Amino acid sequence: MKKLFLFLAASLLTLSSYAETFSKVTDVSSLKDGSKILLACEKTDYVSGGFDGTAAKQLVSVSATFFAGKTTLTDPTVITLTKKSTGDWNLYIGTKPIGHEATTDNSVDFKKNEVTDFTIEIGSDGNAVIKSKTGTTKFPQFYSNTSSGKFRLYNSTSQNPVQIYLLDESSVPEKVPTKVELNKESLEMRVGDADVTLTADVTPSDAVDKSVTWGSSNSGIITVANGVVHPVAAGEAYVWVKTTKGENVTDTCWFNILPALDMTKVTYKAVQKADYITAGAKVFFGTIKSDENYVMGLYAGGNNIKGVDATYAADRHSVEAAKAYAYTVEKDGDVYYFKNQDGKYLRTISATKLGDGAKDNYAKWSVGAFDEDDATVLVTNVTSTTSSIYYNFQGTNDLFNVYNNPGTDNCAKVVLYSDLAPDWQERVKEPKMEISGADVTKVGDSWVIDYGEIDKDPDVSAGAPPYYDSKKVTITYGDLSDNIAVTITGANASTYNLPISGDEIKSAGKKTGSQELTIYWEASSVGTYTATLTFHSTTTGINDIVVTLTAKAVDKRSDPAYQPSLTLSKTTLYLNPNITGSGTPGSDLDGLTFTAKNLAKALYVKWEHGSDPIFNYPSENSHMSILVGSDYVALNGTVSYPAGTDVIDEDLKASVDDQYTQGTFYTKVRFYSYKKDSSTELAIDQTVNITITVTTDPV
Repeated sequence: MKKLFLFLAASLLTLSSYAETFSKVTDVSSLKDGSKILLACEKTDYVSGGFDGTAAKQLVSVSATFFAGKTTLTDPTVITLTKKSTGDWNLYIGTKPIGHEATTDNSVDFKKNEVTDFTIEIGSDGNAVIKSKTGTTKFPQFYSNTSSGKFRLYNSTSQNPVQIYLLDESSVPEKVPTKVELNKESLEMRVGDADVTLTADVTPSDAVDKSVTWGSSNSGIITVANGVVHPVAAGEAYVWVKTTKGENVTDTCWFNILPALDMTKVTYKAVQKADYITAGAKVFFGTIKSDENYVMGLYAGGNNIKGVDATYAADRHSVEAAKAYAYTVEKDGDVYYFKNQDGKYLRTISATKLGDGAKDNYAKWSVGAFDEDDATVLVTNVTSTTSSIYYNFQGTNDLFNVYNNPGTDNCAKVVLYSDLAPDWQERVKEPKMEISGADVTKVGDSWVIDYGEIDKDPDVSAGAPPYYDSKKVTITYGDLSDNIAVTITGANASTYNLPISGDEIKSAGKKTGSQELTIYWEASSVGTYTATLTFHSTTTGINDIVVTLTAKAVDKRSDPAYQPSLTLSKTTLYLNPNITGSGTPGSDLDGLTFTAKNLAKALYVKWEHGSDPIFNYPSENSHMSILVGSDYVALNGTVSYPAGTDVIDEDLKASVDDQYTQGTFYTKVRFYSYKKDSSTELAIDQTVNITITVTTDPV
């Protein structure tokens, strides 16, 4: 109610204006140094105003009423004359001089940065002749434009003549303040902050007495002296300022004074589990980098929260920081709220901005799983689920923020420190390196991968794709002190998705992890081959994993047993849908199974059709579908099976429903695959015919 009352009171203030009287000058001797004049055009009832625009090409025209050689105006813009020792005159509007610059249209523009000497004469007709001595040879003279009425310097005499009206100083009342305005409407301070100074701007600027008095609505919260405001205690109050003359106009600035920061240093412990973040706990958001010693401070505007200095223990399992920067935890089930000592909640106000505010949806946070080795954790906004709090360690920013893509922003996860967290418990490390997978078998103390018979490839180049014979293994590891070194030896042995000998699996320092390896092998000639794949770690207690790779290379090109083959359970499918359209989807279908082996290249299955009318209209052919395995095939569409795989007893089904055209129609599904060394010569080319008989009485 206080703020509303003050606003209404200020809105009721009225502004006073001052009327000034000017008399026509008939004798130039009445003009003195410092005289205030107006240029007039009695013919058009105009007087001069201020500069017209930033280019200052002319003076605006203001309507006036002339009577008996006088005119009265309210708050006019006057021209001040200054007389030089030469007897010439300079003209000013405020502090800006009137100058000149010649133009091509036989007139001149005013220049605010060049003073021009003028001569002033009064003719017998009462018109003023004001000429520039530093202008062109024609001495530009003031006239009033015949079209616009604006006042300007011209070389031409075709414009309206001007007259000079001099301010009658005795007509000017003593000016008193009509408005006072503070430089701030509201401010937030904290007990203990340095004093702030308010300034009061009094209108009009030439008021005789612009003195003001100051006061506070509650000196127990803020005090003020000559505009200097001092915070005393937490709360809300306003400072008022009032003019001592005139209408005693006032203005106010509202202050919200926050409690003093408790800068007591306290030691909080790193949190290892979410269970340690209970309601009522006080937590710090801290850094993990050893050379960045900050905790997240209080929000003070902008896109980030500034970090404040803190003291970390050598192992960074505890931190000593000013108590003021701790946040109190509130919980609602799995949702966390973090409230600062001012009662404001940590909240995200956009995907990349943190802020203090209300306890709304943007103040809801989830706390992720803690890393038991360094206590880092993701604190993620519930409303903007991709936004998590990180510390930006780029340069000397020491800033905390919410990021969506921290990997590209030089960010580190935060550590939560709490007054209720127990002492740090070091996790017991159990180093391990294990191998698993359907393609690897353990024999004694070593492992074996048997590729069986592989097709020899005269064009094989070790380490270069394409590869056709592959096996997969998975390496699982944890708590290793170094990366896993990979060594592979043996004739024609090569790997893919894993570098060859000398490279590593990045495992050092990871609590747990795994990597699946695909190992491809080809041979350039017929024979039996053996290779050895070794995984090595120097971590104490970890033994090497040795895998023996075996393969028998045969020439499958010349052996009929290894040629691509296709076996179909049927060569014709018969469909007999009901023309009444009463069937349900998939109710009328026929099917077969097919097996394809030794595919040198991909096997394609294509639905082809001829010119039967049921395939020419969308409303008709939309009721037929071909299902190959789990893939639907559209008209003239294909599905493929990759080379190097065997397709065993795969299903192919065709169905027709809601068919409205009676008769017998034909379509087909084609199976084809190319030979290994050709893109045109077919190794497989077979067709399954589909006969569709549409009757009103289906069999």
